[in-house]
Amino acid sequence: MEPSFGPGGDIWFMNVKELNSSENIVVEDCSAGGGRCARGDGLRWEFSEATVANDLKADRLDWTEPETFRQAELVKENALRRVWRVQVGGKEYYAKYYYRNGRRWKVKRFLRGPECIKEWRVARYAFEHGVDCVRPVSYAVARGGTGRLDCLLITESIRKAIPLNDYWESLRGFGVSEYQNRISELEDSLAELLAKAHQSGISHSDLHPGNLLVEVLESCRPRVCLVDLQSVRIGKDVSDREAIYNLAQLNQWFRLNATLTQRMRLLKRYMEYRCAMAGDEGSRWGQGTFKHWAKMMEDAAYQHAAKLMASRDRRTMRRTKYFEFLRLGHHWQGHFFLKTKHPLEYSPASGMEFRAKDWRKAFKDPQAVMERFAGESLPLKKSSGTLICRGMLTLGDKSVSVVIKRQVNKSFLGMIRNCFRKSRAIRAWKAGYAMIHRGMAVAKPLAVLERRIGPVVFETMLVTEEVKPSTNLRAFMMNTLGEIPVEKRGEFKSVITEQLATLMRKMDFNGFTHRDMKGVNILLQNMTFEYKGQPAKDIRVIVIDLDALKIDGRKTERDQLRAIVRLSYCVDYSEYVTRTDRARFLKAYLTQFGSGRPDWKKLWRKIAVERNQGK
Repeated sequence: MEPSFGPGGDIWFMNVKELNSSENIVVEDCSAGGGRCARGDGLRWEFSEATVANDLKADRLDWTEPETFRQAELVKENALRRVWRVQVGGKEYYAKYYYRNGRRWKVKRFLRGPECIKEWRVARYAFEHGVDCVRPVSYAVARGGTGRLDCLLITESIRKAIPLNDYWESLRGFGVSEYQNRISELEDSLAELLAKAHQSGISHSDLHPGNLLVEVLESCRPRVCLVDLQSVRIGKDVSDREAIYNLAQLNQWFRLNATLTQRMRLLKRYMEYRCAMAGDEGSRWGQGTFKHWAKMMEDAAYQHAAKLMASRDRRTMRRTKYFEFLRLGHHWQGHFFLKTKHPLEYSPASGMEFRAKDWRKAFKDPQAVMERFAGESLPLKKSSGTLICRGMLTLGDKSVSVVIKRQVNKSFLGMIRNCFRKSRAIRAWKAGYAMIHRGMAVAKPLAVLERRIGPVVFETMLVTEEVKPSTNLRAFMMNTLGEIPVEKRGEFKSVITEQLATLMRKMDFNGFTHRDMKGVNILLQNMTFEYKGQPAKDIRVIVIDLDALKIDGRKTERDQLRAIVRLSYCVDYSEYVTRTDRARFLKAYLTQFGSGRPDWKKLWRKIAVERNQGK
């Protein structure tokens, strides 16, 4: 295999014969420029080429502490790994550090050895089979059994390469024709890479756009490379089931950012490449089997999404870098939001990073917080067992406008029930994040607290971000809609109808029920009580009152019907909502891919019957 050259003659991919021969070079120290060496910092190095040791300055720099380098940037971090971008000798490298952590790591380390060596071997295998991936130039293993660092891997940075998701977003600024051409080229490169990898026995178990780099080339289509090679399995034939599951993993991101036509075209091109590479077995990937593979990928995508969402749901109740569990004074305890990997467009707080100590300071006395909020503004709701207030919460150097709902459990039977189930606030916390994880907009939960003594819960607090600026759907339909000029009124109704229908359709599909689906619990963000010329395209429909959310996979048709009936009451007294608007909502609610022509008249009659029975 010949090395591949880029602009200026830089070697991207190493000649495999050279790699194999360099591993046999053993020298006494790094300064000699050999293949292996041991340093006084406790690392044993391996280099791909004899000159790499000098390029990395392994004899002069302390690679165990990359933060001390002049040009070093932390790119990614978790409990087990850190990735740094560093510049040494005029070249840019990525250094991935693997750390010792827990008993599980010890077992994996004993059975598999250092993880950096696995990536090293996977890269060699990929180069040998012509599959594009990042080029590792060196690795080092800690010789001692103490210390946190276990090993590290250094790879060359690919010039003009960015993650696939960032590249995809960058194409939106082009014109329609140029955008379609670039998307087509990207799909072709991606399909060829995946087909070649699967045909060569390479299966990536964590295939998402962040682990695919796109290198922009001037004279030809972009090149796509595999990254994060520790999640790659090699040496065995990739079964049809594994191949489809790999595509389903990638589809998890593409279904939110690409059209159905683009996703189907990518699958078709993948099958064409597999057919050309498979030879005698190419008939399995022929055009006649496209519908079969499309159906398999749809089923696999659904299973993968369910598994991924369940994992994210469980994370909200654990101590991670995204959430924290704290025990406070006066028998209070709770879960708190720290940060998120993917900020929400409609939630400013989701783009902030909070600290556990700031939460602890802010809620040192939760009762005092509620008294302060109730004194500063008129409570949104006040009853014998419930108090809802809004206010500005200060967390360190950040301030967030929040709504706090406090519930006191005065019923003895309710206390007994909560001993055997999660409290209402905890259920609302979990249901809110479950909806967010599945792409539905709700007021973001920031904290949930319980005053608990043993198994008995006496009172709870749920802290959610306040949606600003906004007005509820009922007020908009009855008042604001009449202030909008007649020529623009139809556009506003169309945008709200489509978003609301999509929201309720997703809730039905994922098994969510809102037991109080009325107009005041639906907020229209970026719209105020008075119309001030806001464009209709900026409106976003957001659900509040998370206490009324219920997750039940066995959702019945009657549950769906009740939610629509409750929602229909909010427009009864609006003279600006016609029967035609109601029919359009039902059509939008019933229409989805593969549903055919919606039978909205049948649903109309069912709603009428349900409303008459409720009177």
